[in-house]
Amino acid sequence: MYDEFFFHLTRTAYTEPGFDQNRIFVGLAYDTKPVRVEFGYLNQYIVRPRDPDNSNHLFSLAFIIKLAPGQKKASAANQAAPAPRR
Repeated sequence: MYDEFFFHLTRTAYTEPGFDQNRIFVGLAYDTKPVRVEFGYLNQYIVRPRDPDNSNHLFSLAFIIKLAPGQKKASAANQAAPAPRR
């Protein structure tokens, strides 16, 4: 579940400053090492200054491909220095 708010900071030809849209997602996810699949309900509410506001009800299916699954980049600070030879 997530909720996103969008705000305009300036005025343009199509928008006014302030609240612009809200996206609410409720769903499930299946996660494996190479890919994550998310599916569920997405509601998108869009404020339109010159037209009636718009509310979209959507079924969402997303595939997130992990380019380097399970790999973490080690920094130089985290690597141990080799022990001196005696």
